[in-house]
Amino acid sequence: MSKLKLVYVPDHSIDGLVTVYEESARLLRLHNEVRTDVKFVDNHNEADIVLVFEEWSFKQADYVQQLVASPLFMEAASKLYTVNYDDVGQGFLPGCYTSLRRVNFDRRYHRACAYPYTYNEFAVSDGERVSPKFLYSFRGTSGSHSIRKKMIASLSGHSHSAVSDVDQKFHTHEVDQKKKYVEEILSSKFVLCPRGCSPSTYRLFETMSLGRCPVIVSDEWVAPSGIDWSSCSIKVSEKDVNSIPEILSGYSDRWEELGDEALNVWRLNFSESARYQRYLDDVIDLYDSHEHLRNSGLNTAQCQLKRMSSWSFRWQNGWTLPQKAFRRLRSAY
Repeated sequence: MSKLKLVYVPDHSIDGLVTVYEESARLLRLHNEVRTDVKFVDNHNEADIVLVFEEWSFKQADYVQQLVASPLFMEAASKLYTVNYDDVGQGFLPGCYTSLRRVNFDRRYHRACAYPYTYNEFAVSDGERVSPKFLYSFRGTSGSHSIRKKMIASLSGHSHSAVSDVDQKFHTHEVDQKKKYVEEILSSKFVLCPRGCSPSTYRLFETMSLGRCPVIVSDEWVAPSGIDWSSCSIKVSEKDVNSIPEILSGYSDRWEELGDEALNVWRLNFSESARYQRYLDDVIDLYDSHEHLRNSGLNTAQCQLKRMSSWSFRWQNGWTLPQKAFRRLRSAY
């Protein structure tokens, strides 16, 4: 039996690193309260693990300064872990990330995860089987990434498909639009899930929750581990988007099998209770793997800041002087 872990989940009033949205912390406690390997405590001094739902932001190199200014980080760095859902995670704190790019992902510090919440409240399967009229569909904006523009230009108007460019800012959709989005997913055998600003996308998990097979088009996305993704999704390289109709035609007879397994995987791993349990499982796994660092004194705030300020970390995030110079040169032509 694993040793009991004492877990502290602070809110924003304790430290500015923590999101102002307190629902995530409440749900973490709710869906893990019956566990026998975890006990929630009221301050970081008592805790083995301090778990923060990190405030959403576009973090840059100067985030190090925010960490230095954070009493929570400076006092509890050796046991501080995050659930991070930035559009593009940078990997500062160890923990669970929805959107770390492959170049940032380090198994020693990071785990891939699903979003803490669902954007479209109607994206829940009622178990009813609807006969799809489309081989595949996509409804979304082309403005968030060039691969979407390429995909929409190539696939719009293709027979037996529904591909729509919806030019609208995120988080501004009306109820009717959300219902139309769900209706279109349920009318499709496969649903295209290209990356946007983030390597990940809500659409992937919403598609699975509706019992349809997602078609993942995101070369930089890191998949949550422990899942046979080939049994419940189809991965298409960004360079092959023009071939999507031919690729999916080859899977057409398997749409029910793949969709059923997608829903099963979602229920076991990404439904509300499952994902909040999984966050804690993954953080405990990281915590256990860091025992040698704690024992050697190499998991202090200063050691972590040294890693975050290293050339390799800055290179992974594109912050080195040669990378900046190259981008400026490229933008000039």
